[in-house]
Amino acid sequence: MHISKKSSNFALDFGCATETHTTMDNIKQLIGLPENAVIEYKSAKGGLPASLWETYSSFANSNGGIIVLGVKEKNGHLTSDNLTEDQLIAYKKNFCDIVHNREKVSATLVTENDVTIENWQGSSILVINVPRARFDQRPVFLNHNPFGNTYVRHNEGDYLCSDEDVRIMFADAESQDHSFDRKILKNYTLDDLDMPTILAYRNRFKWRNEVHPWILQKKQEQLTRQKGGQNGVEHDVVKLTDRQHIIMSLIRQFVVEHVVDGVVEDGVEKLSARVIAQKVKSSTRTIQRELSYLQEKGLIKYKGTDTKGYYEIIE
Repeated sequence: MHISKKSSNFALDFGCATETHTTMDNIKQLIGLPENAVIEYKSAKGGLPASLWETYSSFANSNGGIIVLGVKEKNGHLTSDNLTEDQLIAYKKNFCDIVHNREKVSATLVTENDVTIENWQGSSILVINVPRARFDQRPVFLNHNPFGNTYVRHNEGDYLCSDEDVRIMFADAESQDHSFDRKILKNYTLDDLDMPTILAYRNRFKWRNEVHPWILQKKQEQLTRQKGGQNGVEHDVVKLTDRQHIIMSLIRQFVVEHVVDGVVEDGVEKLSARVIAQKVKSSTRTIQRELSYLQEKGLIKYKGTDTKGYYEIIE
């Protein structure tokens, strides 16, 4: 689809502003422009379209954007679904219910003021303003699993992120002062590393930086560090499995949502191996083995009681 230079520039300016919520005046100026990096039209004659959530994820992980429900775009032409206001009120309630459901979406970025019923060329439409997620909220993913359910926005399309892209988002989510990659894993040794990969990287590094002081160090000195009197391996040279990354993300999410001052809120089931197994569709025995491994390596610890316990990531 062709996007004029004028509309593309307008969208770019809008996208740069989506770190905070955009005003409704700016949103109304966007509606009617062709689809681009920050606006998406979706027909909603049959209810909320399934692809709505992929676009929600892609806008959140990119520069934010506007989802317009009740308008269909085909070959650059926009056509209204002619939905009634009662239909859109029901759609709004349904959207708000789902966006607060952690079974579906990892982060709720919108408020009630971001979901509005507007008039466009005599027809009612539902406008959803999705702000850009903060670095510490990314990746914004679907269906409880970041791998295979995280999207980013390119031009007018939603694109599935690779597993490596997702891992980079998790690494970037850590603050500069508490970088997860720079964390010392005190119980790891060189035996936990994939040495052929390390040596291959070292050879490439040497070819590009043959006089760098790092080249003069012994292998053990290059890969281990001392911090606070502790010797260990930095997290960025230890690669966890996909399942372990998912478990870590679920632990972090549970603590943010349900733990206040070290206590699990009333009515919340404890974060057990069984609960995690249900979320990642694996066996309880497998998850218990993974949790034991993460505890043994000093990455997580269990806190609380048998009925209100939870795991916590050790910083």
